[in-house]
Amino acid sequence: MWLPAAAIAAFLTLIARPLVTAILLTPLRSSLRQQILVSWAGLRGAASIVFAIMAIQSGITLEHDLFHIVFCVVLFSIAIQGTLLPWFARRTEMLDTSGNILTTFSDYSEETDVRFIDIPVTEHHPWNGMKVRDLQLPPGTLLVFLSHPGEKNTVPHGETVLRSGDVLVLGATAYTGQEDIHLSKLTLDASHPWCSRQIKDLKLSPGNLIILIRRNGQTIIPRGDTILEPGDELVKTS
Repeated sequence: MWLPAAAIAAFLTLIARPLVTAILLTPLRSSLRQQILVSWAGLRGAASIVFAIMAIQSGITLEHDLFHIVFCVVLFSIAIQGTLLPWFARRTEMLDTSGNILTTFSDYSEETDVRFIDIPVTEHHPWNGMKVRDLQLPPGTLLVFLSHPGEKNTVPHGETVLRSGDVLVLGATAYTGQEDIHLSKLTLDASHPWCSRQIKDLKLSPGNLIILIRRNGQTIIPRGDTILEPGDELVKTS
């Protein structure tokens, strides 16, 4: 399979992809250097192999060993194009060594003890209609940004007015004494005495607190007036 695969890989790399790249990017006024790098970066991988398997499993009669040809083309592409891609990027001067790679909140939360939580603002939420400067946030927390359905995420300032539908993202330091707290799960069935009752009406023993409810695939942070339903999965301290 090596010879036909090498011929196909050479055709794709040196003729087909450069031609298609030029047709698509020239009207967009992309420079020749950009087109060369995009053309050379056309690595073919697992998707191509999956498509070959689908063609074989379809039951059609094939004259050639499609799977192994595609597999060899992928190996050529990764070994040659993949290995030489950094060299092409340097030769075409398409590397920006002075720029910073953008990071996300999750990058920092994995490396530091900072955690981020979201708080949805509903129509009856006490923060609905309030300005950010008037919020009584717990010490050590910071309102990082807010999002609203259909709008771009924004970084709020003191005069930003919160609306129903906003989702606030707060940052705070993470708790590190997890070994001092033991959590347990409890799934409620229809016969459980807690069903259809508000949490504030439950006679929980000291040290017991329901901190999380999983309901129909959603996570609910409970309040005193939260009504428990059959099928709820409770996470509580014990």
